[in-house]
Amino acid sequence: MIDKITQVCLFFNYSPKRNGLLTAVIQDQHPENGKKKPLITLCATRWVARIEAYDHFYASFKYTVFALEVIAHNMHHDECPEQFYGCWQTKTRTDASGLLKAITDFDFIVTFICTYSCLSHMSGLTVKLQKKTNDIFKAFSMVTEVKATYKRLRANLPTHFDEIYDQAVTMAEKVGVAPTAPRIAERQRHRANAPAVDPKEHYRVNVAVPFFDHIISELDDQFSSLTLRVSKLLGLVPSVIQESRVTAQQLTDLVDLYKDDLPSPQLFSSEFQRWKIMLQNGRIAADSCASSLKACDPDDFPNLYMLLKIAATLPVTTCECERSISTMRRLNNYMRCTMGESRLSSLALMHIKYDMPVNLEEIVNLFEGLHRG
Repeated sequence: MIDKITQVCLFFNYSPKRNGLLTAVIQDQHPENGKKKPLITLCATRWVARIEAYDHFYASFKYTVFALEVIAHNMHHDECPEQFYGCWQTKTRTDASGLLKAITDFDFIVTFICTYSCLSHMSGLTVKLQKKTNDIFKAFSMVTEVKATYKRLRANLPTHFDEIYDQAVTMAEKVGVAPTAPRIAERQRHRANAPAVDPKEHYRVNVAVPFFDHIISELDDQFSSLTLRVSKLLGLVPSVIQESRVTAQQLTDLVDLYKDDLPSPQLFSSEFQRWKIMLQNGRIAADSCASSLKACDPDDFPNLYMLLKIAATLPVTTCECERSISTMRRLNNYMRCTMGESRLSSLALMHIKYDMPVNLEEIVNLFEGLHRG
């Protein structure tokens, strides 16, 4: 299903002419939605962008099928702009015919609606996990609620799937597709083949049930009890303490987890209370683990300092690493693509230490001395 959506998006987005046809169809049939981009290519890494791509594909599905019918079979002559009719190459028409057959299959439509509907429950959680410390702390507190939501939906799947199936039938009717189930074979190796009395039962047993089980299993693996306990390290950051009103009692599991690394874990509660008093008096202000570590005195707060050091070391999410890699574009752009390792390292240090005061006169004198005579 994902491969088919990707192929459709690439088919239109990589050709201005085909994309122009799809845009013209949307503007003609749905003018109020004409300024919205029809299709977005699925992002390989960010689930937020992928959910947004599903949203665009769902909204543009009828118009996408219409455009593919124009390209593949020269249909809708009276409704299609004249410049897009009968002017397509043979390969383009062949590709459009294959994509049209793929996305108008009822099996594809049910699978897409099931995926689109189920993943929508994770959109808010995914957005928060890709933001700064405060939102990440809230996101980890939302994980338990999201997991409980999926387990409740899985337990009530016969009722919940009725809504999914009705939505799929409505989507299929817009493009003239009737609900059908794949042919049942006695021996099947390459797809789910559990017996069912009708198409609805077939897709519930062979599509929805395995998909919900997979989501629940992946959430349990990605957000295990240990991961949730470690995420409480973010509760030591002053901005998180102030916004989420973290208490020492909430961090008891954290102290038990790292008690072998702490010099005196029994004193953590008193240290945390003094840390909160300093925050209330405005003596500390930090919004990340690294800045909190700099503000923490290891002599006054030995346990807190050790926990903040662990928090600054552990990769809670990959977003900070991705942001660091993204900033390389500012250094290695098209004008500097042939720079050497030494120059790249120097520019990177200048970017990382951007808040360090620089004596420009001293730099000019040093440069002049290096290139003199």
